[in-house]
Amino acid sequence: MQETILQYLQMLQKFSNNEFANFILTNGRQWETQALPEDFQRGIPKECFSNSQQLLLEHHVQLLDESLTYVEGFACHAGGLNFPVHHGWLVDEHQRVVDVTWNNPKDSAYFGVPFQTSYVLEQVRNTNMWSSLLDNPYNRHALVRGTHSVVQAIETFA
Repeated sequence: MQETILQYLQMLQKFSNNEFANFILTNGRQWETQALPEDFQRGIPKECFSNSQQLLLEHHVQLLDESLTYVEGFACHAGGLNFPVHHGWLVDEHQRVVDVTWNNPKDSAYFGVPFQTSYVLEQVRNTNMWSSLLDNPYNRHALVRGTHSVVQAIETFA
């Protein structure tokens, strides 16, 4: 499934000169999967950006827990059509997927860009919405067009 995601992004990049696909290929990576940890509740189906960003906010602000990182990119859902879809999820301090939207995340594949929590919270405040950070018409796709600083947006792991 991982190869399917990469081939899809490369196809988008090649045939449509897609800044979105280029950004993910340049700044993204594959993520290790796991079953949803027991201390997390599944969110609302088809609300991946909202589910993940709200959980990040809850952990960061209310619990003062900085162990989660928001990631956005493409994923292939286990048991689905094996077709990459734009998706948002979290990773834990071990850089393993914490997907509170999909069933069977352990058997799915994920390729995406990790974001600094400060950037996620700033974008939520600015748009007053839970939405994609990469495909965001409310900020005129600022990150993929280069009008937002990649250095200030993307999380780097030691």
